Amino acid sequence: WKSYGCDVSEESKKCWEQDSFHPNVQRFFFAEMPNIKTKQQFDCITYWQVFEHLADPVTELDALKRILKKDGHILLSIPNQGSASRALFGRTWFHLDVPRHLFFFSPSSITRLLNRHSFRVTKISHWSLEYNPFGVFQSIYNRLGFRHNFFYDLLRKRVRATESISTIGYAVGTLILLPLVLPLSLILTLLFSLAGRGDTILVWAEKV
Repeated sequence: WKSYGCDVSEESKKCWEQDSFHPNVQRFFFAEMPNIKTKQQFDCITYWQVFEHLADPVTELDALKRILKKDGHILLSIPNQGSASRALFGRTWFHLDVPRHLFFFSPSSITRLLNRHSFRVTKISHWSLEYNPFGVFQSIYNRLGFRHNFFYDLLRKRVRATESISTIGYAVGTLILLPLVLPLSLILTLLFSLAGRGDTILVWAEKV
């Protein structure tokens, strides 16, 4: 594959300037997709946990149609509004992530949206080892009354375990419950995915 990138973050600019991208990356566009000016046409465009953050998904799809080749494909990895976790955990569902997530899609709603804008869904998968087990894992702690997304923020270094008495308590509580929560989250992830109601879905769609 000859790869191209698209991002608007300052971090991506720094990475490009430091030549730290994979050598297969031919070019990087530092702009939102609808603002990209290129005659290049692509075989496949991927959105990994991005589409739900977009303020205007319809304009984005119009841009994709413009730069995709005939019979080109898009792959969307998105939170599943129709997941069993969303129903079970409600407002404490990890992937809810308001206000960063602006739109929520179920398999049926994303299919309708894509169909209306000249894409045909060819496959939807409910399996994701990267996102689904952790989503259930963090949702369980959220539901138990822990600080919202505490473990995730700890991993992202947004909070320190020792910064206050309360965070020390959350950290200790997380470790104590870990032998129960970890296997439970793996079991639930398996069951939800088998039932076709995984926390996230991967959508394959073809330009028509």
